[in-house]
Amino acid sequence: MTTLEKIGIQGVRSYCDERTETLEFYSPVTIIYGKNGSGKSTIIECLKVSCIGEFPTNAEKGKSFIHDPLVSNKMNVKGKIDLMFRNYNNKRIAQWFCYSYATGEVGQNFKYKKMHF
Repeated sequence: MTTLEKIGIQGVRSYCDERTETLEFYSPVTIIYGKNGSGKSTIIECLKVSCIGEFPTNAEKGKSFIHDPLVSNKMNVKGKIDLMFRNYNNKRIAQWFCYSYATGEVGQNFKYKKMHF
């Protein structure tokens, strides 16, 4: 059985783009709770993006899933989702989903890539 160990989120929706927030998962179950707007749904959406590469339906192909550079008064916003899990052979696997979103004279530019180790 594959088990999640931890996820790190940086620069996604309400999560800061300057540091990574880490959540560890515990066996057999982890409960995610908090106030409205605290990022609970974002955690689940980050798991979906990092596991199957699919952005939420209202995320404009990823653009509205991350911090908007215009809102944060920055020309470029970078972020990542780190996922650590163990596969069915108990082998530890790390996966990174990195992105950047820039604004400039030619408009907006959104890039992302997924890496496995």
